[in-house]
Amino acid sequence: MSPSFVVRIRYAKFSKVRFLSHRDMARLWERAWRRAALPLRYSLGLQPRARLSFGLALPTGAESVAEYLDVHLPDGETVGGDLLRGALAESLPSGVQVLAAGVLRRPSTSLQESVTSNTWELWIRGTPSEIDQAIGRFEASASVPVQRERKGKVGVDDAKEFVSALRRVEADVVRRTRPDGLAHVPALAEGGWVVLVADLVCGSRSLRPSELVSVLGLGDRPVRLVRSAQWTTQGSRRAEPLPLPTAADAHVGARA
Repeated sequence: MSPSFVVRIRYAKFSKVRFLSHRDMARLWERAWRRAALPLRYSLGLQPRARLSFGLALPTGAESVAEYLDVHLPDGETVGGDLLRGALAESLPSGVQVLAAGVLRRPSTSLQESVTSNTWELWIRGTPSEIDQAIGRFEASASVPVQRERKGKVGVDDAKEFVSALRRVEADVVRRTRPDGLAHVPALAEGGWVVLVADLVCGSRSLRPSELVSVLGLGDRPVRLVRSAQWTTQGSRRAEPLPLPTAADAHVGARA
């Protein structure tokens, strides 16, 4: 039997396309892949569907430099990294940019199942001292209740169970760590924004970034959200599903 491969793509979503929903993005990627004439596996049945698998859904309105997509290839098919990047660059709209790509043997675990935590940047209107005070109150509290409704029933969770790290970072430092060409994400030319970086644990239950802003007492301020990393757990350490290429990576190669 011919081997089966999956192309894993890491991409950025920014600017106006941040208002596209998760379903809109699925349709966008399927059209772009077909337009680029790249090989694509379809499901069987009367209404075959493209075999695309996405990671955790990004809230509509949020930007990201760490979105992931697995594209299943027909048996025996593979695709070169340079060809893939070039073809997609002409097929994707402005605001969607491929940052890395790699060919894998068909993974046994889906992206959604493998991601255990996310790193978020919360760009908040305010002063550094206000944000530091909000972080201090959160960390000093024994518990921080957050009310949710599930299946018509209201329940209360402790927000602290879902936050593994919380810190303020200078905006210039954040911009310098961006992938090449994305220092403008989010595109906030004017000052007055403070960046709060949070690591949020994923699982059957999790805390939305907007909920974190509310429990910090900052829900009345303008906020821009950027997902900067998704993490899997490999042994005792965490790792990204597909790291950004280094300067030594001249081209995308096969990754077993």
